[in-house]
Amino acid sequence: MAPLLTDTIGVSAPAATVLLLLFGVGGTVGNLVGGRLADRSVTGAVRIDILALTGSLLLLGASVDVTPVAVGSPFLFGAAYYAVIPAVNTRTLTVAPQRARTLALTVQSSAFNSGIAVGGWLGGQVIAMGRRCVGYP
Repeated sequence: MAPLLTDTIGVSAPAATVLLLLFGVGGTVGNLVGGRLADRSVTGAVRIDILALTGSLLLLGASVDVTPVAVGSPFLFGAAYYAVIPAVNTRTLTVAPQRARTLALTVQSSAFNSGIAVGGWLGGQVIAMGRRCVGYP
């Protein structure tokens, strides 16, 4: 996220640090809200959280040219992203057999992190291809 903030949006490195802190605060808020939603309805929470995550990503992508909106987007993205986790964990624990709950949560967490790694790599490849297409080294 730091390159998005500094290279694309154009904030300074110290400002990017503050915005990354806001991302973390948003994550904490999202985790708390997501947990409360999951307590009410796991399926409903997953639906709401995925919609919020989709909306926050669309806003983040669409707002790179509108600096005031772009600087608020990391907080919203962090909140939406981390709101998903309690609902998915709760659902995993609900469907996993009693003796395999720890393994199920481990696999679910590994899948999340693998998706993040593959998505980051794939996004980097797309950016690199775009740069080669327009003549960047």
